[in-house]
Amino acid sequence: MNLWVLFAIISGIGMLGYNLSAKFGGGALPPPVFAGVMYFSGTIIVLPIFIAYVLKQPEGYLLSLPMKPVLFSVCAAISVVIVDLAVSKMFNLGADVGLGMTSISMISIFLTALVGYFFIKEDYSVINILGLALALIAVPMLFHSAK
Repeated sequence: MNLWVLFAIISGIGMLGYNLSAKFGGGALPPPVFAGVMYFSGTIIVLPIFIAYVLKQPEGYLLSLPMKPVLFSVCAAISVVIVDLAVSKMFNLGADVGLGMTSISMISIFLTALVGYFFIKEDYSVINILGLALALIAVPMLFHSAK
């Protein structure tokens, strides 16, 4: 087993916490309030970790970081804000947590795989393509069974 799989499992467990918190928190708050509380709380948690890490690095470390990954990190942050606002609104409109988050995950998987194949030139096996096809079929089925 690749070591990254362990972190995928940890992330999956973390996403369960996010999914349930977004349903019961984001579904009961206006999206900007939900996102604001989330990012304020996240900043309080991550800032000491960030500072402790940077203090262990050589002087000028932050200025030595390559610009391209930093810009992609900013793009990731912007994407997460958009996702969180949309997730909160989705739950404001009464989406079921299982169907809503599963739909988001499957749509994301399919779009990411397409971008990976066409733009990053990732290679997929027949089994991978079959799995993606099944995910694509599953999305309309999830929406069909929604209330």
